[in-house]
Amino acid sequence: MNRIFNCVAICVAVLLSSNAYACSCLQLDLVDRFQNSMNVFTAKLSDASVVQPVNEKEWPYIEGTFKVIEAYKGSPQPTTKLKTGMGGADCGIPMTVARKYIIFQSNNEYIGICDGSATLNSYDEDELAKRLRGLGAKPASNKTSNLTP
Repeated sequence: MNRIFNCVAICVAVLLSSNAYACSCLQLDLVDRFQNSMNVFTAKLSDASVVQPVNEKEWPYIEGTFKVIEAYKGSPQPTTKLKTGMGGADCGIPMTVARKYIIFQSNNEYIGICDGSATLNSYDEDELAKRLRGLGAKPASNKTSNLTP
């Protein structure tokens, strides 16, 4: 009985003493992600590579080349290079060549799960496109309508 207790106690001590790192960010809804972004677009990843750190203060990251499919906000370049972390504590997104992505880009070249960038699932693509087009729609005009509320 003592042997089992000691084994459990050692396992708990080891688990509690190890460092755990995880990405932690505020999850925003689609409207907030859209409003907080300089560019919002769907794109296909055409190339990706891991970039090793130059010094020990930096982390490795993935740099990907995206070909824009449709822009919903801003004016992204038709082909744009973006960077993301390796995943886990750095909040990076997985980059798989030939996959489609929804990109919420702020004013820098880094994207991640905190800004809402993610792989675009084909079954969500049409619905997401409709919602994003609605968010980016410009008001019709300032003409007065004959219709009363």
